[in-house]
Amino acid sequence: MNTLLRNLSDKFSDNDDFFNLQETLSDTPIVLLGFYSLIDLAVTKLSIQDISMHSKKPKSRWMN
Repeated sequence: MNTLLRNLSDKFSDNDDFFNLQETLSDTPIVLLGFYSLIDLAVTKLSIQDISMHSKKPKSRWMN
């Protein structure tokens, strides 16, 4: 991330623009981690539901 910021800093003539960009990019990993966590929770929930649906054995008509 620091290398990316250094490379981008060369493209900006005004330091204020660079610091605004750096401030915005510094929050990006946190946001991505949040989305990743939500996706992981959704996949886990779907997997658990899928397992529970397949684990139910149909009752035999000979067993009462």
